[in-house]
Amino acid sequence: MNTIPTRSKIILLPLQEMVEEAELIIIGKVMQIEKTDNKHREYGDEYKVTIEIEETIKGDRAIKDVDIYYFPTLSVEPEFVIRERCIFFMKAWKGRYTIVQGYGGKAVIKNNEVSPLYIKDEEKAQKLQLFIQKIKKFIK
Repeated sequence: MNTIPTRSKIILLPLQEMVEEAELIIIGKVMQIEKTDNKHREYGDEYKVTIEIEETIKGDRAIKDVDIYYFPTLSVEPEFVIRERCIFFMKAWKGRYTIVQGYGGKAVIKNNEVSPLYIKDEEKAQKLQLFIQKIKKFIK
């Protein structure tokens, strides 16, 4: 279970805003986590997570895998676990994909249920197909 440091402020967005903000929404599995050569003066070491795409819900369906860049020292960034299957909401920032709204942009999938813990007004556990249908309803 992810824990949020008490000094952090996570702003929860409703699903519609998450979908609108995301350029790419996928179901995928974390395959690799590695530290990059980039070090930000304020945020520390940058990491790259490689995601193997199972299904594209929004965005370029030709992409088979995607890299997400993040700074684990930022308390609003989600944790990534090798082989973990999730729905990822992503957007491009400076030519690289990042997670939309930190914790909110990663919803863990287990036993055909998704846990959008950090999306406003969403049930904490729901059937994967139902959640995908909700997402698709907001795609323009």
